[in-house]
Amino acid sequence: MFISHITIFRFFILVFILQLSIVLFAEPKPNKEFEQNSWINPKVSLENRFKALDSFYQLNHLKYPDSTLVTVNYHYQLAISANQPMQQFEAIKNKGNILRLKGLYNEAMDAYEIAYKIVKKLEYPLLMAKIDGNKGNIYAYQRDYISAINHFSKAL
Repeated sequence: MFISHITIFRFFILVFILQLSIVLFAEPKPNKEFEQNSWINPKVSLENRFKALDSFYQLNHLKYPDSTLVTVNYHYQLAISANQPMQQFEAIKNKGNILRLKGLYNEAMDAYEIAYKIVKKLEYPLLMAKIDGNKGNIYAYQRDYISAINHFSKAL
């Protein structure tokens, strides 16, 4: 049986691509138990609890949106009880992002409205613009291009 050099070369290229894809797409598994313990543990500082919640969101919102949505709701309630408006903003904005990715546009828009009111009260125009951009994305997904352009323009 004769195997040509081209066939062997193709085989090695295929193996190389497979190995490369495994390395590129492999992610370290976050220690969810440790992170969860740190955000629900009242002995941990609020700052570290919020950092752990944000870390969980960043790692999981695309892969596990439903689980992350529960965590984001907890984040929001913790921020309200601690009277931390910037954390309230982050949590409700993240909730809007997850709902938007899930295609729940009306619920996402409601979350973005709450986020907008928070940063408007704090007089933070950069974050107001960010929320306007997110609203524009929702309108674009809904093919309401006039409203999308209006929000994108406000975001500039």
